[in-house]
Amino acid sequence: MSRALNIHDGLGEVAKDPSLGILLAYGSTVPAAATLGYAPGCQFIKTNGTGLSTTRFVNIGTRASSLFVTEGLSGAYAVSFNYGEATAIDDPFFVASRALQVQSIIVRPLVVGSDASGVTAEIRKAASGVAIASGTVLHTGSANLRVGANTNQTLALSATPATILLAAGDAIGMDVTGTTTAARGLVTVLLLPV
Repeated sequence: MSRALNIHDGLGEVAKDPSLGILLAYGSTVPAAATLGYAPGCQFIKTNGTGLSTTRFVNIGTRASSLFVTEGLSGAYAVSFNYGEATAIDDPFFVASRALQVQSIIVRPLVVGSDASGVTAEIRKAASGVAIASGTVLHTGSANLRVGANTNQTLALSATPATILLAAGDAIGMDVTGTTTAARGLVTVLLLPV
């Protein structure tokens, strides 16, 4: 029977080849660019990351000058939705054909709402048969559609991993609170196949 690897040195090196350099490492901080000693292809596990795009990194540099990049975004794609007075809101704008993980959500008002009351939006997921307004919010807080024309609002994703996972058939949509008079803009959601 095999036994678990017990790391004694606490330096964050799991595997190292004397002629190639460090092959597998871990820690709370990704090695800075141009760090010496990491083999090309070295995998780094960031122990305080929160998702695929923040936990796994690979060295695409050299042993003499490392360059770690996110390993988990291969195959990622963005879905965008234009909202405005003539477009339906509180409706889905994307349906997943396979399991996906949300990596980021950016809302960019192009023309801010002119109604005197506040107008905000939440980006939600909903299973087949569930209205977007009754779905699960994918992030914390909300997007303010009355401020910041041409200014990106990056929404902080939910810290609950299951919340940002989409099953095949789940829809993503925009749920608006308030009156959107004159409001126009763009929502972009980055998705990663899982």
